Amino acid sequence: MAAPCILSIHKFENFGKNAEGQYDPRLINSFINYLDNLFYNNQHPVIVFCCTNSKTIAPELKRMFLEIFEINAPTDSNREKNLQWILEKNAINYNEVDLKLVASKTNGFYFEDLNALVYHADRNNLDFEKALDFMQKNYNESLGAPKVPKARQASRCIIFFDELDSLAPSRGLSGDSGRVMDKVVSQLLAEMDGLIAGATNRPHLIDPALLRPGTFHKLLYVGPCTDLESKVSVLKALTRKADFYGICSTAWSLAAKRLIEAIEKGATDSKNDVVVDIQDFVTAIETVKLSISEQDLKYFENLRNELNSRVFRKNC
Repeated sequence: MAAPCILSIHKFENFGKNAEGQYDPRLINSFINYLDNLFYNNQHPVIVFCCTNSKTIAPELKRMFLEIFEINAPTDSNREKNLQWILEKNAINYNEVDLKLVASKTNGFYFEDLNALVYHADRNNLDFEKALDFMQKNYNESLGAPKVPKARQASRCIIFFDELDSLAPSRGLSGDSGRVMDKVVSQLLAEMDGLIAGATNRPHLIDPALLRPGTFHKLLYVGPCTDLESKVSVLKALTRKADFYGICSTAWSLAAKRLIEAIEKGATDSKNDVVVDIQDFVTAIETVKLSISEQDLKYFENLRNELNSRVFRKNC
């Protein structure tokens, strides 16, 4: 009745699905019939425009459209031009701003995100670093993308999975009747087409398909430090979640307690800093419990040798 007109359907990925979330052929066929009647029995044109965040649209629905446009996140060059256009449109002087550098730090940002970034930067004397920090801390929605950011749109990037054995256990062994984890592993294998890194302390539980060439085919064994040089390097870096971090933390706590006791006795000023000495480290080393026993260490060494030989045989 409103023709000529444009009909816009948003979140089209949910169109034609039943209450269980599956595509229902009856709903799809009904929609197709309505479109046919709309196009053939109307004097004036009706343009149907659908938006979706998903590529899993039923093939029957895709065939109803003449064109499919995929809108990806802007490239570095696109974002730089968008930033320039927004700044000039708002008559903001940006001569001292390196727009190329700002664009390189905004992977995954769309136009509205860049518009908001310029707004917050302008409020902070064009300090884009502060504006980025503010947006990352205060925006609940993911910047520019759906609630779960898309790594492909944010590339160049590295995807890192921690505790990989929990995400991709061997198929058929997860124990869930709905085989949900099996589907997750299969989808993960289908999506792995770039640089992906992962970590696990239980590699024997990972699905073997993930260790083939083209997936996680490079295996790096990270064991405990055994030589003096490595131990000193780790101590300097204060690596988190390691035994060395526990030693440093304990040593600092001992030094802090000693300073508090001295202040209570009036032997020193409360403005003094905590100073850790060698005896604090010695005491910490004696008290901190190792996270890996000798038995566990031998197990991981044997597992490394087994996995390395397995990968070598596959490559041959």
